Amino acid sequence: MKYVRLFITLAYAGVIFYLSSRTWSTIPSFAYADKVYHTILYLGFGGFIVWALRVTRLRYSGYIGYIAFIIAVLYGLSDETHQLFVPGREFSLWDLSADALGALVGITIAMKLAQLIDKEKA
Repeated sequence: MKYVRLFITLAYAGVIFYLSSRTWSTIPSFAYADKVYHTILYLGFGGFIVWALRVTRLRYSGYIGYIAFIIAVLYGLSDETHQLFVPGREFSLWDLSADALGALVGITIAMKLAQLIDKEKA
């Protein structure tokens, strides 16, 4: 199960990378739409990172949320840097901030759900 969770999380990261590799020719449909998209994508990513880490030895460390956040933000940073090499894309601290916000919300939700599941198992 550990490797399935890791594979799904890495596949999700791959989808983010793929979407970042594309040049989008249409203008977002509403103000700050791209920030909303970043937030939603990284909300899912943060949740998947927590889900993957919960089957490792880190489960008992009490630091999963912090580690998941660091992983998500570093991936967001690498993603924004990667966009420097994609025609029509650019590095944006605002996008990175939206990534971090989404990851934080996703991690928080995943941690709360994990607590509920652990209580039901006990």
